[in-house]
Amino acid sequence: ILLLAILRNYFLMGSLIALLFLVYVAGTTKPQIVKHRITARGFDTSGRLYEWFLLKNFYFTRKDKQLMLLVETSLRLPAMLMFLVNEKDMEAIFVLLQEKLLYKDIRKQGRLEKMNYGEYIPLEKI
Repeated sequence: ILLLAILRNYFLMGSLIALLFLVYVAGTTKPQIVKHRITARGFDTSGRLYEWFLLKNFYFTRKDKQLMLLVETSLRLPAMLMFLVNEKDMEAIFVLLQEKLLYKDIRKQGRLEKMNYGEYIPLEKI
């Protein structure tokens, strides 16, 4: 930073300070513990209820050895709810959601979708 000040490159110096501050804040902030429940009315997540009529469909993905449940909503924000799921709970969750929502069939998953959400798990493998 001192070298950038000598070179009078103040914009890059400010950007570097902002980046270092972001890394510091992200490293010292403890993550929140969030509880999710599937109720008769819908998904209750962090005290907010997403009722069944607001939800479109659901599917499971695997990203970095972690199983995820993705539920698409008809809202603008959030357009999709993402939940981390234990391997042993996947079948029970599937049975619960199958009564209310459709399992989304993705024929071809793009590279960007795989990077964001993970590898799609077809219905036959559940």
